[in-house]
Amino acid sequence: MRKRPILLSIIAWYYIVAGFGTIIFYGINFNNYFSLKIMSKFLLPPCLTIFFMYLTIAINIICGVGMLKGKNWARLLFIAYGIIDTFINMFNSPSSMKMMFIKWILVFIVISFLLYLPNINEYFKRRTLEK
Repeated sequence: MRKRPILLSIIAWYYIVAGFGTIIFYGINFNNYFSLKIMSKFLLPPCLTIFFMYLTIAINIICGVGMLKGKNWARLLFIAYGIIDTFINMFNSPSSMKMMFIKWILVFIVISFLLYLPNINEYFKRRTLEK
């Protein structure tokens, strides 16, 4: 069995660590005045906005773990939910925040492209055939 491509490891671990870090950050900051003021500007009620934030975090952590294990479904889920999440955020965010999504979309496109490099494709195919 060949080793997992280092680039895949970096991407997967980034989403796992960032996910847990974001949970801690949101847990600490949700009750402060500025967070609540920002949340009041979103189109969806704060409870739904928070739900989608935690859903996104959970999916990113699950996808990161799945990609480390060579599960192709994790790569597909990451891309599919990334597209859905982008549309949810574009709809839900106040107009003053919409420009920041250009950066997110560019990063998402680059990472999606990297997840389909030949050596990463080979890794996922090989892991599927080993079953």
